[in-house]
Amino acid sequence: MSDYTHKDNTGSAFTNNYKQNERHPDYKGSCVVRGETFEVALWERKTAKGDTYYSIKFSEPYKGNSENKHPKKTTGTFNEDFAKKQQTANFVQDIQDMEDDDLPF
Repeated sequence: MSDYTHKDNTGSAFTNNYKQNERHPDYKGSCVVRGETFEVALWERKTAKGDTYYSIKFSEPYKGNSENKHPKKTTGTFNEDFAKKQQTANFVQDIQDMEDDDLPF
């Protein structure tokens, strides 16, 4: 969206050029109601008689993480990760050692 600021109780919507399937809105925009900004999404629909109407959804503005959209999973240090993996490997080995090969099944 641009830097344009709507007056109270006004808004605008534009053709959604990123629509890839029917679930995506036909139009997207924003509005200001009682001083609070909302995002709007509109879907163009047809009635049984064939008349056009618009289904509208209002939502809170998206506030993404501008630094990193997909933050990395935080883990411990290399030594901590290695110790956990070693502990798991030792546990698995202990279980395998306890198996009785003399069982008939």
